[in-house]
Amino acid sequence: MKIIYAITKSNWGGAQRYLYDLASNLPASGWEVKVVAGGRGILTEKLQAAGIKIGTLPILQETSSLFRSLFSFVNFKAIWNLRKIIKEERPDILHLNSSKIMGLGALAALGLKIKVVSTIHGWPFLEPRFFPAKALIFVFSWFSALFQDKIILITKRDFNIAKKIIPSKKLNYIPNGIGPIDFLPSAAARAFFSDKLGRKIMSNEAIVGTVAELTKNKGLEYLVEAAKHLISNHKFLIIGEGEERKKLESLIAKYRLQNTVFLLGFIPEAARYLKGLDIFVLPSLKEGLPYTVLEALAAELPVVATEVGGLPDIAQTAKSCFIVSPGNPEALAAAIEKLISENKLISIKGIGAHLAQTISELVKTGMCQEHQSLKKAVPEGLLELLKLPGLGPKKVKALYENLKIKSLKELEGACNENRLLKLSGFGEKTQNKIKESIKNFMSYQGQHLYPRGEYEALKVLGELKENKNVERIEIAGSLRRRKEVVKDIDIVVSSEKPT
Repeated sequence: MKIIYAITKSNWGGAQRYLYDLASNLPASGWEVKVVAGGRGILTEKLQAAGIKIGTLPILQETSSLFRSLFSFVNFKAIWNLRKIIKEERPDILHLNSSKIMGLGALAALGLKIKVVSTIHGWPFLEPRFFPAKALIFVFSWFSALFQDKIILITKRDFNIAKKIIPSKKLNYIPNGIGPIDFLPSAAARAFFSDKLGRKIMSNEAIVGTVAELTKNKGLEYLVEAAKHLISNHKFLIIGEGEERKKLESLIAKYRLQNTVFLLGFIPEAARYLKGLDIFVLPSLKEGLPYTVLEALAAELPVVATEVGGLPDIAQTAKSCFIVSPGNPEALAAAIEKLISENKLISIKGIGAHLAQTISELVKTGMCQEHQSLKKAVPEGLLELLKLPGLGPKKVKALYENLKIKSLKELEGACNENRLLKLSGFGEKTQNKIKESIKNFMSYQGQHLYPRGEYEALKVLGELKENKNVERIEIAGSLRRRKEVVKDIDIVVSSEKPT
């Protein structure tokens, strides 16, 4: 049996993962598989690594004009190329995976005597658009369905809509599923996020996160807007990449959320790090049945999601999944706060009354009293000692209790006088390493990792852009060159009326 899978884009989203899972899990014996995708991206890289044959289509036309987007020269060229591939490969089945390729692929296969199957990852006419555009897309979707032998729906909502316009014999409801995930422990995952941020995530910081492509349909701008309604002790981590990055960066700068909302970019196997979050949020405007929410629930995280696609289906069976209306940042913010303040966290495995109470205190006051009391009981300089590689809490405690060391300067003096050699677990090798660490630490004083410099620069840019006399602003120097470590921030500003 020979099958060709086709998809519009070769980036990495839910539809691409769906296709990859199918293509890479078919039995090697008796099945021959080829994937045809628009452009070259993470999907094609993963398929190549899995030893699956790949064909390439032109990247399908995406413009603000709906008519040109559907009927452009590039898209007709894609039909021609796909038809050529089908004729050469002679597959038994053509499996189409996107609303656009569903129509174009069906036309490409017309008259070639092969079975055509499509999976609907969310009806496109349900996306927020003007009515004429919705109507045209509805007709296009209905017309495309005429040329399908089977149509797979992954959500109940899409299946119920399909039953009203498409013969039932063509329809199959098959929801997505996930396999076992090798989750990192919470502490290790938070350490990973700390490394990505270039700063330690403190124990009194609540971490709200999402994993999503940075596209308009994911509604991430509403998550950024929700962040401004919540207190500063929340940190929002957005994992993913896409065309909306610059827009989100501007929004973060506009609301001065550079120290609250962080764009971490694409992270391979992001699901492994989910236990490093406290709450998972998916603010989508359009969805199929998202893998990320299934993974977050498998990580035993509370989830706030929007009433689109298959998310209500998930919420019906998952006690810790809470639904809000799409495109509503106030509702997102309220749901996050309500999730904690009403102690719904207690219903989630692993969260007891004390932990839920502590998280609730963080949301309401922005601080944890227990944490504040501990900070007062510990000399301030001891926390600085923990920044040295090789010095953990136990060793710092030994230095304090036995040698009364409370600062880097005192530690350096103790090393020079060989006083550390008197302590158990501190040999000459350890002492020399500590001396070298102090030397390196002091040499980097006044220097910062690139992410910290970028966030501070974006904050300044956001303020400068509000000045109507500013014509152009550019980041310069080591920050523009993306040096790993930056000492200062250089910004070049042009204006007809400098002040």
